[in-house]
Amino acid sequence: PDFDKFYYYKITALKNSNIESDFSSSIKQVGHSTPVLLSPENTSAKLDSSATLRWNMVKYATKYVLQYTTDNNFVNDIVQSIITDTFKTISNLQLGKIYNWRVRALDSVHLSSWSTPFTFKTLITKPSVTSIESRNKRLTINWSSTDTANTKWFKLFKDTVPNPTKLVDSFSN
Repeated sequence: PDFDKFYYYKITALKNSNIESDFSSSIKQVGHSTPVLLSPENTSAKLDSSATLRWNMVKYATKYVLQYTTDNNFVNDIVQSIITDTFKTISNLQLGKIYNWRVRALDSVHLSSWSTPFTFKTLITKPSVTSIESRNKRLTINWSSTDTANTKWFKLFKDTVPNPTKLVDSFSN
């Protein structure tokens, strides 16, 4: 069916002798459009542990089903919400993870297809260099990090330009 339209259906029965019954009562069906995801943009990166997911309004829809997960097949660890608005703020996201999300429209009876899934990545918090000290031909670099529990390694880069790209050492947490 075309989307965003009402369709009415009814049925008759036809006997072997070509005698046809009266019509059944009518039933109404709505063809919902698939929601279009708006933000965060597909494949974007976020610096914090919350995100506001937004999508377009679908005509005749009364609710939306939102799913998000770190499983790109939407099989495991799915968080699902049924909401009446076209956005939802989710929080307590794990840092350093890729999240997949999708939405479908619904009314009291009918569901649209799932939207094309979007992904976004939460970034881990970058460390902050607090001091550099050189003493007796030994260099000491101090830094702080707010997310040490989830940090596996720290990498030290050195170069003669302001944005060093040459890896010189790495340290486990």
